Amino acid sequence: MQAVFDSASSFERVGGVTEVHGSLSTEDYAAAIRLDSRASGLAKLLFPTVLLALFLAFVLQPLLRGASLWFPITALLAMVAVIFILRAAPERAAKAAFRTSPMLGTPQEIAISQDGFSVRSQYGHSNLPWQVFHKRKPSDSLLLIYQGEGMFHVLPRRWFASDQQWQDFNRVVAEHVPIVPRRSSRDVLVLVLLWIVLAAGIAVAFLQGAMVR
Repeated sequence: MQAVFDSASSFERVGGVTEVHGSLSTEDYAAAIRLDSRASGLAKLLFPTVLLALFLAFVLQPLLRGASLWFPITALLAMVAVIFILRAAPERAAKAAFRTSPMLGTPQEIAISQDGFSVRSQYGHSNLPWQVFHKRKPSDSLLLIYQGEGMFHVLPRRWFASDQQWQDFNRVVAEHVPIVPRRSSRDVLVLVLLWIVLAAGIAVAFLQGAMVR
């Protein structure tokens, strides 16, 4: 579904200032939440590793021990339900945000220059120097520019009439705001520990299965 104000979306350059006009939809904001939560580097492996460990502990091991099928089937269905809930969470969060914050759906005028980033809407106008932004997170359809760890501005690709305009805008932002992958030594440590537990669990599961036979 397109935003109500799509027909007002436009892109223009005035002197050294690049401007874009448009409004966010709930779909834009849900996609932004998904992009914000997307991990980088080794952290991408955390969630599938946890799922694999749970599958091993609650599905594979009971099957290898010859337990009743009811427990592993119930565990598998619970895992599928959790995955479905997590996938649907951004849409629910976006709809809740739009209900509680009328500013999200209003038309915005975004302007960027060598001096900074400005946002104008019916609720006010702010001029921000590039120094207040600490990272950006791009995708094929969105650009997130982070003013704080949990505060970001959303720029949808659909606000731009052509790929060239979209690329030009991204290029200007990239000159001032770096991409900082979301990773930490804690992520790496947790992942290594999970791999160790997973390897040990797989070995124990097959040993138990061999003993049962």
